[in-house]
Amino acid sequence: MKKTEFQMLLGLCYIHRKAIVKEVIENIISLDDKNMLLAGEDSGLQNVWEEICVQVQDDYSFHCDAYESTIENCINTSLTRQPKEVIDLILYVGNIDGDEDDQNYFLEDIVEEIKTEVLLEAEYYQNQNITNFLEQDFEEDEEDEEDEEDEE
Repeated sequence: MKKTEFQMLLGLCYIHRKAIVKEVIENIISLDDKNMLLAGEDSGLQNVWEEICVQVQDDYSFHCDAYESTIENCINTSLTRQPKEVIDLILYVGNIDGDEDDQNYFLEDIVEEIKTEVLLEAEYYQNQNITNFLEQDFEEDEEDEEDEEDEE
């Protein structure tokens, strides 16, 4: 394969993967069930996406598995909506750099890589709800440290 052909395939794959990541995030934001919010009603966080962002930016909690499962479910839903050619393209590009004896790039690999991309987006996503939550958490940590110092 020529270098320019390879670059075109990579470019097309990149465009489709980014579109899938965007769709996954939009789907997570649109989850309407307030029972899915794990941080509590007084957290100030308005949706599951904001909770995921806080988890990634601050510190993973015991809810981490639930959030990752939600992300994976949204990815799988998005992948089922994609034309077969898009999935074939992503699988093909995933196998290009692989060892000829080990051409085992599967749909599960796509899900894991897209989940990594979604979590990377969450790491840098900001809005006022997230900022307020993280600042409040920081203030509580400072108060806890001051209380510990006073006890000594």
